Amino acid sequence: MIRVLLRLLKSWWSVDRIRVSPYEGEWLRLAPGSIIELEELSWVVHEREIIASANDSLVAYRCTAGSRSGRLLVVPGRPDDPEHLYWDEGGLVRPVESIDLVLWDRQET
Repeated sequence: MIRVLLRLLKSWWSVDRIRVSPYEGEWLRLAPGSIIELEELSWVVHEREIIASANDSLVAYRCTAGSRSGRLLVVPGRPDDPEHLYWDEGGLVRPVESIDLVLWDRQET
């Protein structure tokens, strides 16, 4: 029993995990149905996608507000880049500040 527990602990400790602050984690845990308010529009999250590359990883949330569509891009843990939130609408990607966004929990239906 102790050996199993020690193997489990060693396995858990050696796994490479993304470590982020609870604040940043909030941006990584959005689920379909969540609401993002940006520039007086309420955007509904429809899909969450993890995009990984050799140099970076990010989470992209596909959103709609009426007939408009966009994506919130979240780049976790980039100490060299204080801007970790980006908005992509129509191929135009721009940084956004978290103070300009309001998050609402997933809508229960």
